[in-house]
Amino acid sequence: MRWSLRRAGVLTAAVTVLAALSIGAPPATAAVAQLPFTVTNNSGRADATYIYVVARSGGQQGYVDGGGGWHAYPFPSSIPPGQPNPPAPDVSIAGPGNGASKTITLPPSLAGGRIYFSMGAKLQFFMTANGLVEPAPWVASDPNANILYDWTEFARASNGGTGIFINSTTVDMFSLPMSVRVTSASGATQTEGITAGRSTVLSGINALGGDWARLQTTRASDGLALRALAPIHAIANGAFSAGYLDAYIAAAWSYYQSHTLTVDTAWGAFTGTVSGTNMTVRNTTGGLVGTIPRPTTSDVFGCSGAIQPGGQPDTPGILAFGARVCAGFHRATLSTASRVMFDHQPTTDASRFYQQSASDLYSKVIHANSLNGRAYGFAYDDVAAFAPTIDQPDPASAGMTIASFGTTTTPPTTPPTTPPGGGNATQINGPSGKCVDVAGDNTGVNNAPVQLWTCQGAPATDQQWTWNGSTLRTLGRCLDVTAGSTANGAQLQLYDCNGTGAQNWQQVGNTLRNPASGRCIDSPGGATANGTRLQIYDCNGTGAQYFVKAA
Repeated sequence: MRWSLRRAGVLTAAVTVLAALSIGAPPATAAVAQLPFTVTNNSGRADATYIYVVARSGGQQGYVDGGGGWHAYPFPSSIPPGQPNPPAPDVSIAGPGNGASKTITLPPSLAGGRIYFSMGAKLQFFMTANGLVEPAPWVASDPNANILYDWTEFARASNGGTGIFINSTTVDMFSLPMSVRVTSASGATQTEGITAGRSTVLSGINALGGDWARLQTTRASDGLALRALAPIHAIANGAFSAGYLDAYIAAAWSYYQSHTLTVDTAWGAFTGTVSGTNMTVRNTTGGLVGTIPRPTTSDVFGCSGAIQPGGQPDTPGILAFGARVCAGFHRATLSTASRVMFDHQPTTDASRFYQQSASDLYSKVIHANSLNGRAYGFAYDDVAAFAPTIDQPDPASAGMTIASFGTTTTPPTTPPTTPPGGGNATQINGPSGKCVDVAGDNTGVNNAPVQLWTCQGAPATDQQWTWNGSTLRTLGRCLDVTAGSTANGAQLQLYDCNGTGAQNWQQVGNTLRNPASGRCIDSPGGATANGTRLQIYDCNGTGAQYFVKAA
């Protein structure tokens, strides 16, 4: 169930309810207003942990303390122009260590709540005059970007405020493998979420290769994989193609120029046909519900924009129609002329989902590693009941569990030093799937600029790089920093191999670092255009510095 979204990092209304929990408080025999919520840490890591419960009550934003009391945030009435947002009070609750549990209490009548769980460091929240600025690690400037954490979302608004609606969420990212559990007053327990090891999920996403392998972000200080971003955020960071689904979207729009799409919604069955770039949606009597322009890849991955148009003759109806069309694109169940699938949506046959590369393969991996095959991989994953929702009007206890990290439990003590390719030639992928390329069509002369360019196969040897222990080589010369500079903005070139620090490179997570300068290979301003001259710049973890070997 999708309730609402944050705007500009500020929680302005009830949020998408998705969660991550499980563990067993002792079975209770009656529903309770003050709901015991047990957090269990089975990660295998030795980090200190912290719990945060932020939620609305009576229309105000606030937090829950360790004793189960809710408090409104002391938001400022205004912030002087040019002044930073003040930090919110530290409302962290000490969490459980590895193999331990911690029980907190969720008071009744909470709405739009999140339960954050961080490892190794406390999270930072900030206040505006309008609401709380919550962590958003897909934004490079977010102070929480290098913290290992995740969250679940919930509400206690049903049954007079004593029920609970909760589920696990990976709509924005996957970081911690979390499951949620609720035990009812009658003793029945329902569990949803991800119970697979963290390494299993991350390796499953990375194994997809191409753009999908670039979803993972890594902490430069220790090489720890922090999270896999959902495609919509990776697009914003330049790590995922903004046109990934465009061909599929265009083919489906073309198909529905001569075919009718029927969509069942709570507002009735609607039909859609395309003329030009617009899909016109009508109800069973022929009345106009609204119009959906042909969406972009970002519209689909975000389930927003053109696919959720406002100001329509029947706005609730068109939004419901658009949500189901969005799910169809994510799951690749909408027809094209070459691949006739389902012209009656939503589709309930999960075995037919994600059967082409032009679909949300990130969501596919999340579902494959979730209990009952249910997950929130995208904003409208609840279409046709594929979300991991627990809606219990009479809960007696609840909780969430962090599952094992698997083989990635212990981060490396020193950064890995094996750059792409080993001893074999390989392409090096950069922002937006472009490759590290030598200008000049394979001539390989000294001082030839090193740039981003569309990846090409043979005979494009100027995109094939080999590693000999410290240098990256192609066309008989080495990847080099011009004039041996260590300054920000120093450009890359090809030059005779000479053993200097300007030609020494280390792979650190998803970046290539020059130890002599301590800086990373960077695409200026995050540019992705062909011919963008590469440089070195302070390592900052943005998509502009994503450089790894091709899958």
